[in-house]
Amino acid sequence: IDTTVLHLKPEHIVRVHLPGLVLERTKEGLQPANLQEGEEVIKERLDALVNRLTQLTVSNVLGKDVKAEYGLDTPDLQYSIELDGGDTITYSLGKPPKPAKVGGQNQENDKDAQPPVLDDTSVLKVSTQEQLLLVDGWQIEELKKAYRDSIIKKKTKEQTTDSQKNEALQHATQPLPANQEQRGDDRSPE
Repeated sequence: IDTTVLHLKPEHIVRVHLPGLVLERTKEGLQPANLQEGEEVIKERLDALVNRLTQLTVSNVLGKDVKAEYGLDTPDLQYSIELDGGDTITYSLGKPPKPAKVGGQNQENDKDAQPPVLDDTSVLKVSTQEQLLLVDGWQIEELKKAYRDSIIKKKTKEQTTDSQKNEALQHATQPLPANQEQRGDDRSPE
């Protein structure tokens, strides 16, 4: 299987709609929509989120049959990504149950059985894919935690302007008056 089938190039994404957050393309890249004055992006968290959205990795293919037990009627998470060509990709994630046991044995001996479903995986239905996919749960947990407040913080009043930084830098590089020069170690080499 091609585990990278869902990978996207961030520069082709115009908008992302997550349940608690909307990202939009700006000249600085994907940014939270409606960023207010006095707010700033926590760059590391935003970068990690964009990376997760664009580098979603498939762990297995389940086939085309949508079963009720996959929970896709009421997904754990549903989000969409709009691309620069006008296409919108919708992602719906369910959480499958443990594999059923038949006669006290796993379905391993049944050649028509679905691939094993692990507790830490999610069933993923993507609008551009015919097959249902399995993805590792940790990837989905990162997306579920993506809220506006998780990547935006209030600017602190202590932040200095560029002119204040330049003034402080100039002051720090001026030589000290002769009577205030710092003395080095007076010991002579032995």
